[in-house]
Amino acid sequence: MQMKQFSFYVITLATGFRMAFIVMCVFAVSAQAQLEIPTEVPVTPPKNRATQPVPMPTEEIPKATPVQNRIQQEVRLAEGILFVRIPAGEFLMGSPNSEPARAKDESPVSRAVMAKSFWMSKYEVTQGEWTAVMGNNPSKYRYGDEHPVENISWEDCQRFIQRLNAVSPRTFRLPTETEWEYACRAGSRTAYCSGNSVSDLDRCGWYDGNSGTGHHPVGEKEPNYWGLYDMHGNVYEWCQDYYWENYGNHPGDASAWEHPNENANRVRRGGSFQQPAKNCRSAFRGTGLPENQREDVGLRLVMQE
Repeated sequence: MQMKQFSFYVITLATGFRMAFIVMCVFAVSAQAQLEIPTEVPVTPPKNRATQPVPMPTEEIPKATPVQNRIQQEVRLAEGILFVRIPAGEFLMGSPNSEPARAKDESPVSRAVMAKSFWMSKYEVTQGEWTAVMGNNPSKYRYGDEHPVENISWEDCQRFIQRLNAVSPRTFRLPTETEWEYACRAGSRTAYCSGNSVSDLDRCGWYDGNSGTGHHPVGEKEPNYWGLYDMHGNVYEWCQDYYWENYGNHPGDASAWEHPNENANRVRRGGSFQQPAKNCRSAFRGTGLPENQREDVGLRLVMQE
């Protein structure tokens, strides 16, 4: 294939999905390579990260969910950011009445259709990555560049994404609440992607029962069935949506919920290292004002095609 020479700015990431520096580089690539996202890229797992996926729980899996082929399609961008392709399908959003510790805002259980596949970042955004883009580290617990960034508001996330999009040929955003739960469950209908018990949570998430004094480097626990790490615990993750008190008016697709009051609460998902196990369930919904910061709230990215 004949290569056409042109230049653009990218972010060079030093440690997988964790950014240690921003380096402005010039690459020579083809026009086709710039426009197309590869469907599969061989990836060598970074050292000291868990690599064995949580086995697929067999309880109450909707037949329509495409679980027959465990997703391993990945794309590495700008020499570091790692995204996993999440397949199209459908799932039951929310928790059944039989699930212990469920909350009213997880009802009624609603079927949501994901008409298209999408790309979600394999790891939570780290302190090193945030600092590389924003020039500062807002985190309360500054344990190292590979730890998740926290103490950030929903509005802070929007500023981070805006800067990231300004220097990347790709477009990034927060996941919608529906995308988040679909990706977290990875075909399961159990309380956690790994099963229903606290011991199942221990394998894939950091919560108040096993985290010790703070959060941990991303990627140390087992990934879920679709290859995503830390979907349970470590830090909460902001979603794009406004918070609604139940699923009565759920749009039924992957879109973000809008709200007539633009200052209404936004959604955060996944629980955290400070939260009890029940708040790390796949269906649990956190909420907060868009300007509020908390020491256990961070983010994860979706890449648009």
